[in-house]
Amino acid sequence: RTSAYVSDVENRLQAIKHKVLYLFDANTPPYETNCRQLASRVMSFFVRHAALHQPMSEEGKMKLSTDIAQVQFAVGTICNTEKLGAPFKELRAFRSLIFMDT
Repeated sequence: RTSAYVSDVENRLQAIKHKVLYLFDANTPPYETNCRQLASRVMSFFVRHAALHQPMSEEGKMKLSTDIAQVQFAVGTICNTEKLGAPFKELRAFRSLIFMDT
């Protein structure tokens, strides 16, 4: 089960996909550009906000890990996340980082 925040992000991404992005042909540069910009910002801001939660219990780490996976999936519904480069790598690295002992 994901957090209310991530559920809200998912709902808003789907609304943007169905109300805005459908206006563009999926095979055109404006569509790709808009999708990449949106996906990059969602991932980067999620990591920035999630990084503020310290210290975190093991249960909290598991919940955050679930949220990270869900954000990755939600963004993947509007564009190919592996083509995003740094924001995608940042999200994946953060997921590994939360389980490291400090």
